[in-house]
Amino acid sequence: MQVDLVHNGDEGEKDATDFRDDAQAQLTRHENGIAEIQAIIDELLGKQALCQVREQIEKDITSQIDDIVKAQIAACLQEHIPKELQAEVEDSKRELERARLSLHNSESRRMNGKLRSSKPDELLDTILTPDGSVSPHFPKDLRSLFNLDAEACKALAADYDFPQVSGSRDKNLNRIMQFVGVRYQMVEMLASLKSISTSKA
Repeated sequence: MQVDLVHNGDEGEKDATDFRDDAQAQLTRHENGIAEIQAIIDELLGKQALCQVREQIEKDITSQIDDIVKAQIAACLQEHIPKELQAEVEDSKRELERARLSLHNSESRRMNGKLRSSKPDELLDTILTPDGSVSPHFPKDLRSLFNLDAEACKALAADYDFPQVSGSRDKNLNRIMQFVGVRYQMVEMLASLKSISTSKA
């Protein structure tokens, strides 16, 4: 009877050992599997990053080649085209730019001429300066135009190369309104507003 107990104890210990071994083996396989997956992910990410770097390098090289080709073509043209003709080409470019600015400003003034003071939030079409830019002081709508203070009027007049700038805010504002194409004057508008106010009283 005692022998059987000892034998059964040995079998229980063997089963526990086998269970631990199996569990450890399964854990090892699990860890190895995770490591393989991580290695695959790292490899894919590395390839993706490498592709992105390669694409960027190719773009940079292409851009540099384009710049070099343009520079070489320009140098070749300057070498083989007479200076007189080059000067004519530059004059034509400047003339075309002036025509473009003039056309833009004419169309803007035409559109601004349709605006009415009864709708002060309607947007103004921009007027370009001689260098093709828009003054940072240019008002976005009629309300902003009407509310220009004396300093803003002077700054706007300077940006657009007005020949003379008055010390009067109203005079400068009237000139600006004419310049952008608005068809009525500040004095007339104030008189109209005063008339409306009087009739209501």
